[in-house]
Amino acid sequence: MGAWNRYEPKALNQNVLVPFGHGDGGGGPCKVMLENAKRMEKGVPSLPKVKLEGIRPYFDRLRQTISKSDTPFPRWVGELYLEYHRGTLTSLAKNKRNNAAGEHLLRELELLSVMSTLNGHDETEALAEIDALWKILLLNQFHDILPGTSIPQVYIDSDADYAALFEHGAALRDKLTDRVFKGQSQLVNAQGVTRRNALVQFDADQAAAAVDFGFGARALQAIERADGTQLQVAPIEKIAPFAAHAARAATKAVDEIAELSIDRHHLENAFLRVDIADNGDIVGIFEKRTKRQILRDGTIGNQLKVYQDKPLNWDAWDIDWFYEEKSWTIDAAAKIEVIETGPHRAALRIERQYKQSSIVQIISLQVDARQVEFDFYADWQESQSLLKAEFDFELVTDQLKSQIQFGHVTRPTPSQYKLGPSPALRPACTVGLRLKKLILPSACSMIVNMAIAPPTHILASP
Repeated sequence: MGAWNRYEPKALNQNVLVPFGHGDGGGGPCKVMLENAKRMEKGVPSLPKVKLEGIRPYFDRLRQTISKSDTPFPRWVGELYLEYHRGTLTSLAKNKRNNAAGEHLLRELELLSVMSTLNGHDETEALAEIDALWKILLLNQFHDILPGTSIPQVYIDSDADYAALFEHGAALRDKLTDRVFKGQSQLVNAQGVTRRNALVQFDADQAAAAVDFGFGARALQAIERADGTQLQVAPIEKIAPFAAHAARAATKAVDEIAELSIDRHHLENAFLRVDIADNGDIVGIFEKRTKRQILRDGTIGNQLKVYQDKPLNWDAWDIDWFYEEKSWTIDAAAKIEVIETGPHRAALRIERQYKQSSIVQIISLQVDARQVEFDFYADWQESQSLLKAEFDFELVTDQLKSQIQFGHVTRPTPSQYKLGPSPALRPACTVGLRLKKLILPSACSMIVNMAIAPPTHILASP
């Protein structure tokens, strides 16, 4: 009855499709449901008529109704948007991170297995292992697991599944790289785009002082992630899609002139200057090429806000459209320290405290970069609260493009509808009338994005 009452175009079409069954668990209809449906087919006073059938006859009738109608049926334009369960874009961020990291790993394994096969190796066993790993990953994409809306026991199991996936995947990657590269260290770009001036990440215990990818030896620089991970990085000028470059250790780097300047209140390279207040807010981002401030006059960036998250129903699933009506700014004094001074990037570490939660940010600027990078780590202990990092950019824009697993979602901005958070697996792009800039997604998405995997990977045996 509810489906019929909610159905609006009754004047155009008198049939409503109502799937039924234990859909959340994939169990389908049970005997009781089928018995009820059979009784309803015989007719129940004051209820719509019911007919049990497959989905194809319904759409065949609907197609005939549309073709015979003198009145045009409405045509949906834009995103087919469900106005529920917007909270699933950020609930249980660790599972979303693990899912994305697993997809990266499996893409690398598939690429290496193809390269090994082309080199004459029989990779039947490796392909079977990759298939088994895909099944682990896909199982954990199941409804309520990846959305972050299951009971705690489910995530104990999924943590174990992901740990097994990464352990077996890393072992298989080592085996395949041995066969493909015969023990030689290689840098492989597993993405379908050319990477330029990318910082390649190494384990922190590298003994070499520099690394050479064929463009001259570049010094290894120690860096720190917001979660405390220690790494070393070195830049590569260019690597083509699905290409490999030999990587060899060097004792001395080519002399580099690093155009980097940093202290507790600013980051600067040849293209950008970022000014930071005592509490970690960004008070200015100056683009030197165009000689303009990127932030809107009188506003700040990197402003951390906590919004009250008390939806009318389903806490783990929903973020209601009115959540922005009540918020608190985290403006307490922050601990700010310079942790990197170059030669490849400069970085600040900012610590904040909110009630029982702690938040760490690494704000970094690469020597030749035209963007500022943010790495977040939050030990979040609050309930019914949303944490966001907000930036008010001076942009003339009418579209927001956000990456999803099957491409991109395009939305008008400012939104004409109460659509809530955008699903951004990667930093989103605003396409404007005069400008095109990269912007950052919400705070939770940044935690996921910045911790997934580096753009390029060292795929090599020790």
